[in-house]
Order: sequence, then structure tokens, then C-alpha cells
Amino acid sequence: MRITGGELCGRKILAPSGLVTRPAADMLRVALFNILKRFLEGSVVLDLFAGTGILSFECLSRGASYAVLVENSRPALEKIRQNTEKLSLKEKIHIINYDAFRIVPVLRHLYKSFNLVFIDPPYALLNDVQTRSKMLNLIRSLYAEPKILAEDAITFFRYPKGDSVWEELSEDSFQVLRRRNYGSSEIALFARKGLKIVLGTKHHFDRKTCK
Repeated sequence: MRITGGELCGRKILAPSGLVTRPAADMLRVALFNILKRFLEGSVVLDLFAGTGILSFECLSRGASYAVLVENSRPALEKIRQNTEKLSLKEKIHIINYDAFRIVPVLRHLYKSFNLVFIDPPYALLNDVQTRSKMLNLIRSLYAEPKILAEDAITFFRYPKGDSVWEELSEDSFQVLRRRNYGSSEIALFARKGLKIVLGTKHHFDRKTCK
């Protein structure tokens, strides 16, 4: 697995063995960061269920100023720390070993307003009724807090293709900016209702950005 763009383009990322994480494929990441390109410079990133940390590393490579990664799997945390050291990003990353479902009170004390939020959970959490409800409540709680997210914050949410989870959220105070299918996944990019946000486009020739 490699970083697909920016200053660290082509750098390899270590990942835990087995099924601890389910990192976004290169094709999805290239498309995603083409879409978000104009919002990356100087942004502050919140990466929930961070896994390998690849989404945060991509953001920092492409101009983001800081990233907070939340993960509670020991193997994943170890790889995040190794990758952070390897990429010389220790000054730009804050790793929190914590349950993402309980992170909102912790975020209140970070004195950071996040511009970009990545929610890329293990799909098993959406298959269980209890944790699915927690996921929806987590997203609602983030947007209900006045200082955690910037007013124009954009959230990325990945879930299984065909899952109705977005429909369960869309009745809230969100506007969908983009929805796309990538393989067995579906992604939604959304923000607060009432904001005018123009995303970039993913061109058919933007398949690789580095060797």
C-alpha cells in the first residue's frame, strides 16, 4: 500500500496482517483526493477508525497541516506509530488510543476545529444493530457540537454498497455533496445543510499520480 499523491507520493505504508483493517484501495483514494483537492491545503483532519492511517497520511502529503487519528486496535496503532515515524510526521499527528464511539467528549478539549472528517469503520460495526446506532449517534454528535467541526467541514463516510445507512442519516441536518460506488464500497461526502460547497471532479485519466 502506497501514498498516491503529494510530497510523500509513492511512500509505502505498513499495515497489520490479517483482517484488523480494511484500507481504502488506491483507486478510491486517488478519486477521493482529486475531489477534495481544493480543501486539503492547511486543513485539520479527524480520522475516526483510522486503521492504517492511510487517509491521514494522504492528507498530510497533499498539504493538510495536522491530523488526529482515533483507533483502539493494538496492531493498527502499532503500525500507525511506525508509519508516522517512518514518514517523519510526528509533529503533524496526534494519535488517540480510544473507542471512536466515545471520542466526542475528548475532542472538546483538543482546541482544534476540524475541516475534514474521515469515518471508515469496519463493516461489521454497521451490521450489528447496537453499534450501527452508535455510529449514527456519533456522526450526529459531531455535528451538534459547536466547536469540534468547522462550519464548512466536509465528512467522508464509507460503508458497504447497498447499505441504507446514508438514508438513515440524510433525514438529519446534512446535505450530500457526492455519493459514489467503488467496488464493494459506497462513499458519501456530506456537510451541513445550507452551505454552498463545490467539490472537484474525478477525471477518467486520474488513475495514478506517482510511480
